[in-house]
Amino acid sequence: PPTNPRKVSESKKKKVTRKDMFLVGLLGFFVGLWILTRVQMFYDLIVGLRNMYFSFVYKTVVKKIFFLMDPETCHEIVLIGGGIMASNPVGRFISSALFSYSHPMLQQKVAGITFRNPIGLAAGFDKNAKLLKMIPCLGFGHEEAGSITARPYAGNPRPRVWRFPASGGLVIFYGLMNNGVEALKKNFVERQTSNVVGASIAATNCAEVAGSLEVGVADFVKSYETLVDCAGVDYITINISCPNSFGGLNFTSHERLEKLLGGIDGVRGSHAKKPVWLKMSPDLTKDHLDDILSVVSNFSFITGFISCNLTKNRDSEHWKATIQKDDVSRDPGKGGVSGTFVHKLAVEQVRYIYSKTNGRYQLMGCGGIFNAEDCYDFIKAGATMCQLITACIFEGPHVVSAVNHGLVKLLKRDGYKNLSEAVAADFKKKE
Repeated sequence: PPTNPRKVSESKKKKVTRKDMFLVGLLGFFVGLWILTRVQMFYDLIVGLRNMYFSFVYKTVVKKIFFLMDPETCHEIVLIGGGIMASNPVGRFISSALFSYSHPMLQQKVAGITFRNPIGLAAGFDKNAKLLKMIPCLGFGHEEAGSITARPYAGNPRPRVWRFPASGGLVIFYGLMNNGVEALKKNFVERQTSNVVGASIAATNCAEVAGSLEVGVADFVKSYETLVDCAGVDYITINISCPNSFGGLNFTSHERLEKLLGGIDGVRGSHAKKPVWLKMSPDLTKDHLDDILSVVSNFSFITGFISCNLTKNRDSEHWKATIQKDDVSRDPGKGGVSGTFVHKLAVEQVRYIYSKTNGRYQLMGCGGIFNAEDCYDFIKAGATMCQLITACIFEGPHVVSAVNHGLVKLLKRDGYKNLSEAVAADFKKKE
């Protein structure tokens, strides 16, 4: 029999209507999900489940693949991938949705700068400031690029990075590899992000700079002068603790540190209020720390200290207690070591500086932060902020969100209204 055109038309209309209803329902689902994420309780629940999922995927799949490869090659792949994701709004949105976390309890103002959370990316990962747009999408409250030197330096010969898989550490022997301050300044200027960005500066790693105090100071001063006028740099860190440079820790002696800080103080000019941190070595004795604190007390422009850089002391009892049997043969016998090897030393240094200076300085804890409890150790010892790198490699990029998420739980458990109340809690208990 012939088909009724009217019935066909009505049938098509019904199909279109169902399709529209499905699309509207789907849209409503995502809008509802978005609204739920604005409610902190549901938001925290979703973030917790998300972090558990990514932890499982990273440790069972991604990490196993990465750990079959050379560590520096992995680093280069991540830099390329991060650059691609950061190059467009869609990539940044996806990254933020997958890895970021925020909570009002974590926000604080330090040295005139508002940090949305206390976890920063430590210097050493983004040596040439290529990921300034990407790092905020991973949940970091700030990034410290570098270390940057006045002259470009290609670094030490490869291989120059090794893993301690069983112990949770990395052996680093890059030797301050970077493209030089003049080439990198434009990256800060063009960053186009509201996240806090610091620049770590160091002396160029060459015999000429290391062999002359005047040349070394001038080298530092050039980097400082170039970046202190840069609007894209929120603070500067003076790195006097790189373990892989000519002459060792050249600027930790009383005379040399005094000359260095005096040289920088002489060129601060109109940007005198830009915060400056001093990055320390974990291998300094208390007498050495006292000497450094004595020098720094004469220079009011120093905002605080970062504790710590990498450790090189392979003869200490702490080293022997930390390194696992399976990693002993992996040690190349050179370079500085990160991760679990540094955590205890760094927390002790933060506590010592805070106690010795009565909380005068703003302290950043850096070293061996793998979870919220590790970060909380630093906070209670006197640090206002923390930095990490190694945990991202061993735990995955979601670790930043996991640490911040866990910090909120710890703060609530201990009855604090915000992070600032918990700073130096170990000392407040004694009082």
